[in-house]
Amino acid sequence: MAVVTDDVVFHNVTAGERVEGAAAFRAHVARILERRPDLGFDEHALYLAPDAAVVEWTAHATRADGRRIEWDGIDVIECRDGLIVRNAVYSSGHSPRVVDG
Repeated sequence: MAVVTDDVVFHNVTAGERVEGAAAFRAHVARILERRPDLGFDEHALYLAPDAAVVEWTAHATRADGRRIEWDGIDVIECRDGLIVRNAVYSSGHSPRVVDG
């Protein structure tokens, strides 16, 4: 939360989720972590510009049935004064891969 602006916009385009403001963003992330407490990310590439970044990643988590899943995605990040003002997510989360079980 220390790296986002008070008016941050988080938009998961794939999931159709969009929240505005730091408090709404914090609550949104908390709900995600409640559903997937072991959610983790492996970063594959990071592209930086003065006021923007793009991150390529693979996410991994455990489903309610105990099976491990993973999916790929990118975050397109816009910054202002060194803080994140917008984060747009594009991923294959709608169709994750089962990696075991």
